[in-house]
Amino acid sequence: QNTIKPLVHVGGKPLIDWNIGYMEEIGFKHIYIVIGCKGKLVKNYILSNDYNGIKFEFINNPNWESGILSSLLSLDHFIPNDSIFLSPCDTFFEKSPYRYFLKKDLKVLQLILALVL
Repeated sequence: QNTIKPLVHVGGKPLIDWNIGYMEEIGFKHIYIVIGCKGKLVKNYILSNDYNGIKFEFINNPNWESGILSSLLSLDHFIPNDSIFLSPCDTFFEKSPYRYFLKKDLKVLQLILALVL
């Protein structure tokens, strides 16, 4: 099957939905998603679903083949000089890893899901 990693189903839903759901649980309201090759599939999937008012911004990374660092660098003109949290969207966690940041009382203002496809 030719499903891209963020849309691979694990436990009945795509990997990207697990991550967005965990972020939603701790109050994220604005998520930047860096897309590259086949990013349109992810964008269409996200825009066709309801995520309880979360605002998504999609940023194209023309250098997606260079890896996750190029995804981060592609955000240079989009993200204010705030704290960010970078999360590969094709990672599965049985429990939310994002709750750690609340427990540590860290200030996380922006979230980036980097799609390295």
